Amino acid sequence: MIMREGFLFSTFSFIFYFIFLNTTIAQVKIDITRGRVEPMPIAVVPFSFSDKSIDNIEKKISSVISNDLERSGLFRPIKKESFVQTLSSFNSIPRFPDWRVLNAQALIQGEVNELRNGQI
Repeated sequence: MIMREGFLFSTFSFIFYFIFLNTTIAQVKIDITRGRVEPMPIAVVPFSFSDKSIDNIEKKISSVISNDLERSGLFRPIKKESFVQTLSSFNSIPRFPDWRVLNAQALIQGEVNELRNGQI
């Protein structure tokens, strides 16, 4: 009788394990062929700076901004050599059709000001 109960118990355990093992294991499939985000092409022009005592500070600041945006993976800065317009001051109005030719989706322009305590 004990042998029979042991055999029934092990048979029942095997069937129970087999049924729940098949129902609890599922394959996870992840589709990575969709949802690809292309970086947005942007133009970062050199910032304007009235005081020329600091050598190329306007180019350095715009370069830092451009590099930071590129490293985010969401933006692709357009090379400065391909710019068709030079913006000499912050108040210069961009000719947006010229920037569209370069496929620029955004134009980043700024101005650097020096404070009285020497900070910019």
